[in-house]
Amino acid sequence: MRILKCIVLVTLLAQSNGFFINTLGNVAKTIVDTAGKVIGTAGKTAENLVETSVNTVGNVIDTGVKIAGNVVETVVHTGVDVFCAVVGVLVPCREVSGGSGYSAPLPIRCNALADIVFVVDASSSVGSVNFKKVLSLVANMVASFTFGASNVRFGLVVYSTEAQIWFNLDEYNVVYEVQKNILETPYDGGNTYTDRALNLISDTYMFENHAGGREDAPGIVVLITDGQSNNPTATLSAAKRLKDHDVTIFSVGITSSIKESELQGVASRAENVFKATDFDALAGILGLIVDKTCVASRGTKEVIQVSTPKTTAQPAPIAPACKTVADILYVIDSSGSIGPVNYNKLLQFTVDLTQNFKIGTADVLFAGVVFSHTAKKMFDLKDNPTQDSLKKALLNTQYMNSTTHTDLALDLVANQTMFSTASGGRSNARKIVIVLTDGLSSSPEKTQVSAARLKSRGIIIVSVGIGQAEDAELKGMASTADDVFKIASFDALSQIKQQVIQRACLKSR
Repeated sequence: MRILKCIVLVTLLAQSNGFFINTLGNVAKTIVDTAGKVIGTAGKTAENLVETSVNTVGNVIDTGVKIAGNVVETVVHTGVDVFCAVVGVLVPCREVSGGSGYSAPLPIRCNALADIVFVVDASSSVGSVNFKKVLSLVANMVASFTFGASNVRFGLVVYSTEAQIWFNLDEYNVVYEVQKNILETPYDGGNTYTDRALNLISDTYMFENHAGGREDAPGIVVLITDGQSNNPTATLSAAKRLKDHDVTIFSVGITSSIKESELQGVASRAENVFKATDFDALAGILGLIVDKTCVASRGTKEVIQVSTPKTTAQPAPIAPACKTVADILYVIDSSGSIGPVNYNKLLQFTVDLTQNFKIGTADVLFAGVVFSHTAKKMFDLKDNPTQDSLKKALLNTQYMNSTTHTDLALDLVANQTMFSTASGGRSNARKIVIVLTDGLSSSPEKTQVSAARLKSRGIIIVSVGIGQAEDAELKGMASTADDVFKIASFDALSQIKQQVIQRACLKSR
């Protein structure tokens, strides 16, 4: 029997204000002292990183000092190979002396042997912005533990109406990979069936050897939800099922609107329940959760000695974020309204998307169609089974510079059976079409008919509109309203890259 298992329930109310600021660009490098004061800033953000966000990170550091009962007198410098999470983005954090690992914005670290599985609520009441804040908190908690095969390992379950395992305990070997994949968890929307997520852990034996669990490692689950579950009785039953197997549960609720009775019912004991008034109080909660779970896992805490970064080297390349089996086909607008400069930006965007998928005959394959006054096949699914060949094929696509017959491109996909076995399609792969266009098609009615034809065959359509693209047409083509993405210009394509990746990845599962 396993020696101990712990569950941490972090409940976040969707209406609360943000813990981190909402920034879309590169986050400015900062130098902060342990009292949370800004010593200096350098760099530039797309929306300008404001002082309050820097203070937020500093406040987390300050809270950690108080919890640890120690004062780190050295100035904390932002590094280039150590990462903290801010609004769903990993930014340079600071380097641990001796290069022994990565640090969250806490000057303490827990050295332990434990298996930690995060369970994150992706229901509609959370909202996409708050969801990123939750993921940022989780990513920072990850970095507060010594990571490795002989220390702490992490898994992730995401849920709303249904629950699914996003990654198991043995899937990643570098803490940066864990943080990155946590932050890229897709937001789906739906109900709040917390019981299904808790039961999934039991039903799939996530702490057992086949999923990366270790017999001598305490199990720690961080369950993050935005309030009362849809089925409180079933949630308490699922929690009891875990506790009956030596699972210790911590419940953490945020805002006064939380259902305290459910928090108490899920937790193993009264002292395992924590509450905070709002998102600004998460600084204290992060440290308390780390402290309590460290004790529960029989770990030891150490004060992190901070040093100035020694190198500007980038983190080692990591595996693509989305691991799935899918046949994805680009339908790319090549009309005259785009122009050659923006057309190259569009092609580079398609390359950027593909690099977040594992390419291969057992994983994800891509095909492409380009259109203007006519439609042309770029390449079939079977033609480019590697990242290098796929990148070259996409970037070498010629610009057509004429009208916008989106319907002809969609018809080409159907008529030439581009998802067929002969073209490289696979029966076990989800079929996804990503349409990228900058305006209303030349034949709107025909475009809708052509899109409906593909959707009737079970093909998922994601539509991406740039500039003057018509909202109604984008929604009419797409499989659901959540499969529509709209931006003002080609320069803003990077702003929706992760959203498109997450959507396509989610649709392929």
